[in-house]
Amino acid sequence: MFGGTHQEAKRKNNVLSSVALLRITLLLIISLSPAGASIVCEDDDVCIEKYRAGSKCVRGLCSNPFVSGCLQRYLGKDKYPNIRVCNSEDPPNATDNGICFESPFGYDEIRILSANWESSMFSAWIMQIVLSELAGVPSTIESGSSTRNFNFYDPENSFSYGTMTYDYDALRTASTYPDCRDAPSGVSCAHVLPEVWNGQNHAVQDAEREGFIESEVSNGAVGKLSWYVLKFTAEKDPTLLSIFGLTDMAKTFNGKSNRRKLAETFKRPFTWKDYCEMFTADNCTTADEVAERAPETPSESAKYFVRDVFNGKFNATDENDCDANPTTCTGHIVTSTCEWSTWVIPQAHYLNITVKSNGPGSTGSYTYGQQIEVLEAAVATQSDILFYWWTPDYTLQSYMATKNELQKINLANPTQKCMDSRISVEQRCSKDPSDWIGKMEGSCDAAPYALQKLIASNLREKIYNVDEALRSPGYDIIKSITISNLQLEQIFEIWNSRSTDMSSDAREAVCMWVAENLDSLKSFIPRTYPRSMRFSPPGSIYIYMAMVLGGIVMVLVIFNWVIIWLYQEEKVIRCAQPMILYLFLTGLMFVSMGAVAYAITPSNISCVIRMWLTYLGYTLELVPLIVKVGTINKIYQSSLKLKLVRISPNTIYKTIGSVVGIVVVFLSVWTAVDPPTRQEEHVLTKEDNPNGGVYVDINNSCITTSSTWMSIAMSYQMILLISGTILAFQNRNLVQKYNESSKLAFVVYAQFIFFLLRVLIVIFSSYLTANAAAAMTSIILSLDVLVTLSIYFAPKIIVARASKEAKLNATATSMSPNSRRSVKSNDKLLETVENHFENLKKTLDEVNGLLAVASIDLAAMQIHNVHDKKDSEKGKVLDEQVKAMKKTLADIQDPPQLFVKLNLQRDF
Repeated sequence: MFGGTHQEAKRKNNVLSSVALLRITLLLIISLSPAGASIVCEDDDVCIEKYRAGSKCVRGLCSNPFVSGCLQRYLGKDKYPNIRVCNSEDPPNATDNGICFESPFGYDEIRILSANWESSMFSAWIMQIVLSELAGVPSTIESGSSTRNFNFYDPENSFSYGTMTYDYDALRTASTYPDCRDAPSGVSCAHVLPEVWNGQNHAVQDAEREGFIESEVSNGAVGKLSWYVLKFTAEKDPTLLSIFGLTDMAKTFNGKSNRRKLAETFKRPFTWKDYCEMFTADNCTTADEVAERAPETPSESAKYFVRDVFNGKFNATDENDCDANPTTCTGHIVTSTCEWSTWVIPQAHYLNITVKSNGPGSTGSYTYGQQIEVLEAAVATQSDILFYWWTPDYTLQSYMATKNELQKINLANPTQKCMDSRISVEQRCSKDPSDWIGKMEGSCDAAPYALQKLIASNLREKIYNVDEALRSPGYDIIKSITISNLQLEQIFEIWNSRSTDMSSDAREAVCMWVAENLDSLKSFIPRTYPRSMRFSPPGSIYIYMAMVLGGIVMVLVIFNWVIIWLYQEEKVIRCAQPMILYLFLTGLMFVSMGAVAYAITPSNISCVIRMWLTYLGYTLELVPLIVKVGTINKIYQSSLKLKLVRISPNTIYKTIGSVVGIVVVFLSVWTAVDPPTRQEEHVLTKEDNPNGGVYVDINNSCITTSSTWMSIAMSYQMILLISGTILAFQNRNLVQKYNESSKLAFVVYAQFIFFLLRVLIVIFSSYLTANAAAAMTSIILSLDVLVTLSIYFAPKIIVARASKEAKLNATATSMSPNSRRSVKSNDKLLETVENHFENLKKTLDEVNGLLAVASIDLAAMQIHNVHDKKDSEKGKVLDEQVKAMKKTLADIQDPPQLFVKLNLQRDF
């Protein structure tokens, strides 16, 4: 079916060219269709034989063997046990079926724009594999249409080219919808375009100014746009490889102008329809060496090549006829559409190279698929073509080391001035042909160019706004990953060496390259990735220490409770009021129980329990003591005024109960409106995991929606401590037996220190792990209780025990025969003392009245004495009376303190 020249080729070149032809033909078919080809099968064995293990026969076609991941399938489970992370294109039951796993970190999905040429498409696949399998970041491929699928993990082995060369709208959409899954249906959306050429400089600058992309960054490859001829053409005329063999102004050795040479060498290609209508007598009804039949569809009619059916046709036209048109004849060049980085028109115009593109495009250009068709037709018919193409690219790679290898042509050397003078996309695509020419300064050869990639402007902000422990490595990976020309050529070489199926061979080539270059690709993953999530080890020493200390303190509180009950009849205990002490110990028990609650793993219930135990415990601990000391202070102040006061114990208990009730109501409202709930906190550790990253520990903490509740609770406890401090200061001169100001001051001081420590933990909680903060709070609460027991209860228990032992010794002594009479005498003496005390109390009550009258008289005398002259007789008499009154009052020993004793003995 091929031309005669092709049939006479050497066997080696014939085989290589045939493989390349098959590959490019399939590439062409796939590029124009929504999905790639798949192998027909009857059972799984066929798929395993043709593809590899993992491929299954599904609805008569072999499935993608890499659906669960490239690396595990290629390297084996022993070397790489992990499957890939799930993405938005996986079915709902993908996790249950073992296809993929859900990211425990909840990383946002990154969408990669494939574009429609192989180097960009394969770069997109490499990015997807690195993100999905090495970093655990969900990723998908954007092809520009819902009917075109280029997902590496697609079960149906799809291989669809993108709908657009540079889909800036997809990046623009991502700037509006940071999560592309939220974008409107049917609207393209992508976070990164892996490859951009310098012909897009103006468009890229406009996109940066608009603000929907970051500044472009290198993708690692170097691009070069060039004019090419096939190797067999260059062998016939080596002068075609230089501008000097192309320009019409150059001198030639044979006297034949370059214009005529180009016109006669590079003829125009014809479509299938045109061939049948113009070159056959029966419109291709009869098969010939060019066409097996006539085209059957409009799509076939526009083809320049269809394998095994239409080999293509090149022929001279009027534009090639230099005899008829000696000054305007031209050869033909195959060039790409104006959206691509092409400068063929200004180069041909200003360099006096008399060639012209006659494609169906608005500027005489050809689409990507049409360029491939023309190239394949030239290879099939061994026709000479002048071809505009680029590297790195699979097409060039597919013909390496064959007679059809594309040879680069050297034009005028590029300069920076020339680069700055290039025409823009708008000029290339203008409807005015004069815009296509541009300036002479911009007509040089293309310079090698560091290819760039574009990233949506809001991707970094979106990812870096997440807490570091949960932050995705996606942005850093896609920005840092680079793939060189040589690496891309390795992939193209693997792809070209296989002949199973276009789409599966492409996946096999990319996967093989990734697996064999794993160490190189891992270097693009940030140091702490891939991360593994685990619950914080419950056996941490500080957690155990806090729990044990809390338990010990609870036992000590119970011990103090028992001792107080045993010694409740002792004077020191009775003076301290046993019921007040029991309430105090109840509060300490609640606080110590709260300490234990802080040390255990939080739950929604335990979060509420620890809140209630802590704040209700401090209320029962401090309020009874403050009310008691406040009552003593009231008695003391009244006694200073020589007044007796009566205070019922019920009044004290009602006051305590009222405060406790208010606290209970507050805690109830807090629990009902905004209860503290268990929240997970993720902590980035420095401990390496088996995958080469680090562990992220999950700590559970108790958090409320509003911090107001905690502020109120802390303020309330602060008020209690301030109140205790004031009362301790006021009672500093009280009778020592009833004076607890020093102990209260020590208790308040100690609790104030521990309170400040708890406040500091709350303030700096963002710098602590939840477990560490909970353990520290637990230890502080336990130490608070322990210190309070030591300051307030330990001295009383020691005194009570000594008193009890003294009584026991006295009782033992009194049981002797010699002391029985003494006991009876003591009983009578005690009765006499009690009678005297009652009489003294009555007398003092009368004295209290007399003192009130005397104080009035004394004041009157003092006032009168001030106004009268002391030297007068009357003044002297009054002065003597005042002195006598003062002496009488002085004879009564310290009446205020006496009244304090009487009041306290009566009420307490």
